[in-house]
Amino acid sequence: MILRRIEAVDGPARVDVLLDVRAGFGRSRMKDLSLAAGRWTGRSGAIRFRWSAAARARRTADGLAFTVSVPGAPPAPDDAWAATEQSWSKVVPDCADLVAARDARHAYTVLHGLTSASGAMVAAVTTSLPERLEGGRNYDYRYAWIRDQCYAGLAVAAHDPHPLLQGTVRFLTERILGDGPWLMPAYTAGGERIPDERSLRLRGYPGGGARAGNRVIGQFQPQAFVHAGMLETAVRLSGPAKPDAPF
Repeated sequence: MILRRIEAVDGPARVDVLLDVRAGFGRSRMKDLSLAAGRWTGRSGAIRFRWSAAARARRTADGLAFTVSVPGAPPAPDDAWAATEQSWSKVVPDCADLVAARDARHAYTVLHGLTSASGAMVAAVTTSLPERLEGGRNYDYRYAWIRDQCYAGLAVAAHDPHPLLQGTVRFLTERILGDGPWLMPAYTAGGERIPDERSLRLRGYPGGGARAGNRVIGQFQPQAFVHAGMLETAVRLSGPAKPDAPF
């Protein structure tokens, strides 16, 4: 769910909202639009979407347009906003015992946001990031690297066995037991094989073209087992709240 809050601080305001969902890196236009019970539904590529509270929206060449008069918004968005803040406050530990408590909470929040339900923590949420400026290539880092996941787990374990650590251990355990000596350096957020690397017809960062997938799937990095062993030691020393099945 995407929630945007707009506040009119000086008098009434008129806001025009345009919904134009584009899957496939912007190539798939919206289709199968229908309105029922005050909700718009449709799809873009393999993605299906639903738009609530926009029964008066109209079709345009670019999507769905909707005009909102502010103030006078219904109370539901405020409730959703407050619930979101409350949910995040419960997820992130206090960290008051650390020197830089605010920075630690911020770091934990970002790491939690990068972690999927499987416990896999992706390195980035965008594709085609340059390894270095004008380096000639951009890389797709939207995947969970075994090495990076272990380092993140070590940092969390140094403070406490927080839920983020248990998710990390669960993900690594499943991958090590499942793949054994064929452990790959990185996986998708669901613990699956990374797609083959391919070029995209999009502009990348300066000095490199846009790419999806990553050829790291063809590599074997034995040091991943060393990193996993380091994390296992840290988990055993981190406190009584250990995961049920440490690797």
